[in-house]
Amino acid sequence: MSRVAFIGLGNMGGRLARRLAATGHAVSGLDARPERAEQLGVEPPSTVAEACACEYVFLSLPSSREVEEVRRMFEGPGGILEPGRESLAAVDMTTAEAPSTRRLYQRALARGISLLDAPI
Repeated sequence: MSRVAFIGLGNMGGRLARRLAATGHAVSGLDARPERAEQLGVEPPSTVAEACACEYVFLSLPSSREVEEVRRMFEGPGGILEPGRESLAAVDMTTAEAPSTRRLYQRALARGISLLDAPI
């Protein structure tokens, strides 16, 4: 089974994370409210770097503002956009503003990381 991380465990991200965990995937989840991971039965990583040690990362955030805030963590040591993560696939499910998504896509592309824009 796949190792999957969710950044954002609210209404949509939390449900998806819980279902993937129930089917046997190793799921970790980061949220502004850390207790959500345990409530959903997913592993609560202590850092973004720990969450990114997986095959797929899903962003399920309320808006572009939160994506931009989280993006700052991605570009730090161990973050999603750190060079050397070419095998990582990131899926942004945020209903975000197009310019924000394009910037994130360009940063991922420059590092050989797959990024799919899949707003829900």
